[in-house]
Amino acid sequence: MDKLTELFEFLEKSQSVASAAAAMTSAAAAILALLVSVIAVLVAVISARQQRVHNTLTVRPIPEVTVGDYENSLRVKLRNHGSGPLLIRSFIATFHGNSCQSLIDCMPNLGDVHWTNFAGVINGRALLPGKEIVLIELTSDQKESNFSIPRDLARLALSETEIVVQYSDIYDSTFSPYKKSLSWFGRNLE
Repeated sequence: MDKLTELFEFLEKSQSVASAAAAMTSAAAAILALLVSVIAVLVAVISARQQRVHNTLTVRPIPEVTVGDYENSLRVKLRNHGSGPLLIRSFIATFHGNSCQSLIDCMPNLGDVHWTNFAGVINGRALLPGKEIVLIELTSDQKESNFSIPRDLARLALSETEIVVQYSDIYDSTFSPYKKSLSWFGRNLE
């Protein structure tokens, strides 16, 4: 206690020293507050960047062209297996060197048989996660007796077709084009 009493007595006698010590303490506190503020801003900026990267990765689209080839049905679909919307920038189907903006435009005339379902130009469309667009579908009608001829014509055309989809996400990120050859349809042709 004696030492503390001596310190107070000294500071009462030397007020200029006390003022100087108080000013230095105040300046040190201000510098420390500034340093803490700068660190807080840096942490906030780094956190915001990491959050943006996280947000971009959590809404990534993943396109896939799925095919179905059965005795009574043929089908080609574009599906989004990602966790975010797939924005279709460009869809190109190439058949014998000819590029078409829709798969149905590459297909041959099937005579009296009509396509069950098909999509026209899909450029500019959005595909939500887990959803799909039927590009073409050919299903046998029970009244048709010779379905194998148009089915095999469609299989032949599909087996020589390649699809290229250019797409982006909601952040307008650039992805490599998705390419799929439909040569799988040729496996049953003789």
